[in-house]
Amino acid sequence: MNYADEAAVLAALKIVPERDDYAERLATIQALNEQVSRSIDEKCGRTFGGGVIAPTVREVGVRASSDVLVLPWGAISITSISTGGTWDGSGWTRETVLPLSAWRPWQQDAEGRLWALRRVGGTWDGEYRLTGVWADNPGGTVPEEIIALATQLVINQDLLHRTSAAGLEGPEENGIRPLNLWALETTKATIRHYLVPRMVV
Repeated sequence: MNYADEAAVLAALKIVPERDDYAERLATIQALNEQVSRSIDEKCGRTFGGGVIAPTVREVGVRASSDVLVLPWGAISITSISTGGTWDGSGWTRETVLPLSAWRPWQQDAEGRLWALRRVGGTWDGEYRLTGVWADNPGGTVPEEIIALATQLVINQDLLHRTSAAGLEGPEENGIRPLNLWALETTKATIRHYLVPRMVV
């Protein structure tokens, strides 16, 4: 999914259907939108949009017995934890599902993402399969801040793409030198706000 408001980009750059180069310029804007959107995904460590986030299963291994299980990914929610069983080539059979009373949330960050689980009356030891909604899954709506950032970045990247060899847009005597918006602190602050970190365990 691409994030920039292409109608706003076209209006800001005065790209209208009456222009002889409209089809070419439109294709360029669409390509830049794809490029900028994937760069935002990479920098944030997640994607945006896609509606409701479906729970998925992820596996976590514990090398040493402990009552705290640290998660490599932030979780929005954990609904089930299983262990043991036999892999039949397509799925797990005869696995043991831990009762909800056997574990509880332990560490959460300011955004409400869960990073660790505490075992109740026992320890974690072995491999576990966690079913949950993960913070790096695509889903929900695209935040307005991301749309605004992507829109400005596409406009900016188009200007940079069309600059002269001297780094100027327009006639040399009246040209302007576009800034690279990726380098601005406001851009970095928006990326940091939506960043989903990773933990190495």
